[in-house]
Amino acid sequence: VVIWKLKIKKPFLIFLTGAVLSTTAELIGSYFMDWLCGGFLWNYSNFFMNFQGRIALKPAIMFGLLILGGVLVIHPKMTALQKKYKDSIVHKILFGIVTLAFVADLAISLIVKT
Repeated sequence: VVIWKLKIKKPFLIFLTGAVLSTTAELIGSYFMDWLCGGFLWNYSNFFMNFQGRIALKPAIMFGLLILGGVLVIHPKMTALQKKYKDSIVHKILFGIVTLAFVADLAISLIVKT
């Protein structure tokens, strides 16, 4: 959303912004989970250039590439589909299913400690 709002068009800047924002969110999220649950669900201690096992260079690059693909490929196609089917009952059902899946995943992640 930030990349779209800032109207960033150059692929390298999309990648860089996505990598920085997602890694920052991951770091903040790890501290929040540590505070809330007593630990976080991932450990990058064995990765090159990691910080406290919470973030690392390789996952940051992967997040940046995924966001680049999402912004350049998936977002335009999803926007076209949404415009085409926005008043359809199928759209509303799919939205409900995706929302429930997200909430269930969040709940399970907070309840189950590994």
